Amino acid sequence: MSRSKKPERATRRQRRAQQKQKFFYQDDTQDLDNQLHRLGLGTKSIAGDGNCLFRSLSDQLHGDDGHHRTVRQDVCQFLRDNKETYQYFVEDDGDFDDHVTNMEADSCFGGNMELAAFAKLKRVKIKVYQPGMIYVIDGTAELDNDEGQDSMDDDAEIPVLHIAYHSWEHYSSVRNLDGPMTGMPEIKEKSLDEEEDPQPSTETSKEKMILNSCPGANMVKVRRLLRKYKGDVDKVIDALYEQEVTKTTDDNCSVDQDTKPDDEPKDHQVPASKPDDTDTLPIDDSEQDKRESHGTATEKIPSAAENSTFLPHDPPKAAPKPKKRMSKQQKKEQARQRRKEQRLDRKREQASLQATTSDATADDLTSNMKQLYI
Repeated sequence: MSRSKKPERATRRQRRAQQKQKFFYQDDTQDLDNQLHRLGLGTKSIAGDGNCLFRSLSDQLHGDDGHHRTVRQDVCQFLRDNKETYQYFVEDDGDFDDHVTNMEADSCFGGNMELAAFAKLKRVKIKVYQPGMIYVIDGTAELDNDEGQDSMDDDAEIPVLHIAYHSWEHYSSVRNLDGPMTGMPEIKEKSLDEEEDPQPSTETSKEKMILNSCPGANMVKVRRLLRKYKGDVDKVIDALYEQEVTKTTDDNCSVDQDTKPDDEPKDHQVPASKPDDTDTLPIDDSEQDKRESHGTATEKIPSAAENSTFLPHDPPKAAPKPKKRMSKQQKKEQARQRRKEQRLDRKREQASLQATTSDATADDLTSNMKQLYI
């Protein structure tokens, strides 16, 4: 009796997917396409006949979607062989054997369990692109048998397959914008940092909150920290304040060194004059008397250099005291207070924010994309 209901459930599920496609196709496709275009990628059209997941995997693995039946059967056999691993992941607490039996039938929708099984079976990574998110299924981690590891060298490059998941429960194969659209995909991956606008003009709500708490912060640095701390605004602000405190301390140290008075000049000494070459020449007594009298006169008159040793030196000017700055804790408290006020403002303007959410640009969407490894 349960088996007779399974095809009906699949039919109802397909009908719901078609209804979702009708309502969400335009917005979802636009958002996802914008994100992929920023990465130099696009989606390849895949038939929505219930085989879309296996068609997409076939296109990534073999270069076309014609091997989807083979991919489906291989995945189902792998699930049967590893029942103890996957039997608890059946949706709606259904029977595992019934689930696999139905999955072997053509046009039965595949899901996350089939994706994970395929990644393990082929020992590949699968990047699944969704609006605002990229999650990665790593089939090379924690392999259960040793046979799966002896052929993988440490320096070998792990194959990565790229597929897109739409909100109406449909999968597509991902390709380069500049092709090829047939044959092996040959995906050229680009990091989000490479696509980042050096002078971004559009700000997300989190970025606005951070910029209000840390005036003058660099937008590129803010976005990089948001990705590093997975969107945690508090951690980003703390990191920016930490950098600011460190920079301020270094600047104060450099000011102190620049204003430090030079060592007091030593007593001026008149360098000993070199013997005159004329002393070696014979001179008469009158000239000698003149020189002796002149030398006696100069000895009685102290030189200006000697007098300078008795003059008091001007005391060095004290370095200007730096302006009193707020402590790190005070800055954090100020930032928290600002964030509290901003949260209240956002609640009051929630309706207007919802109205403007649909107008998010490609830069906003790309900057918020994260990669989640599972």
